[in-house]
Amino acid sequence: YASVESKMLGLFDSGLMYVYVYSCKNNSLHKVFTWEGDHVSIKARTIAGISTAGTIIPGVIDKFSGTKTFTYMQQGKESRLLKQALAKIGRPFIIHKGRSGGGYGKEMET
Repeated sequence: YASVESKMLGLFDSGLMYVYVYSCKNNSLHKVFTWEGDHVSIKARTIAGISTAGTIIPGVIDKFSGTKTFTYMQQGKESRLLKQALAKIGRPFIIHKGRSGGGYGKEMET
């Protein structure tokens, strides 16, 4: 896994998986979103599933005390709450869909 720079929050690549932690209620509640892109490898799916289910992402999820709720979503079936959490910090929700037939990247904003 790797951390995402703050300027890249809200930009998702269909070939990757992301774990996004949104803290609220004075840091007593943490919503953990796992997002799976359409073109993710089975290896990435396995690692992300084990990491979020067991909360073993070193130094990330385990450092949050309080209640944690988990939401797993696939590309195209995003939670409204994830979009609201990103909007709260002023970030868009954009999915990079890979390469088109002409070799140009495509993006979709939802």
